[in-house]
Amino acid sequence: MKQHIFFFDIDGTISDGFNGGKHEISAILKQALKELKKQGHLIFIATGRPFAYLNDDILSCEFDGYILSNGSVAMKDGKILKEIILPKEVVKELVAAMEVNKSRYFLDYITEVYFSKTGSEENELFGNSNSIHLEIGCGK
Repeated sequence: MKQHIFFFDIDGTISDGFNGGKHEISAILKQALKELKKQGHLIFIATGRPFAYLNDDILSCEFDGYILSNGSVAMKDGKILKEIILPKEVVKELVAAMEVNKSRYFLDYITEVYFSKTGSEENELFGNSNSIHLEIGCGK
């Protein structure tokens, strides 16, 4: 049998979290994921989320790898294969500009997320033209 790699999104695909759900994966899907692995296939998560936003229910499915932060981080078997990181100077410039404009923002890097203390809290993640998400992390 030929091995395949299956990629799954989280929100609205394997989890109904944005529809009032608990961000849980159904028992039927968990069984299907186990069956795919049993058949020798690889299962990956591909999401806009950083690793810090993967809950225990998702991690319990023992995915072979993760494409995180909209492709900024790629992991397989617990090892980072790729990461795109903005240089620290660029992040500082962007943050300074957002602070001056009273923009709400958050920065993420694999297991850490920083939320700004300034800006509008109304619709802070979606639909707010004054909000930004630097998905490619903050520089080392």
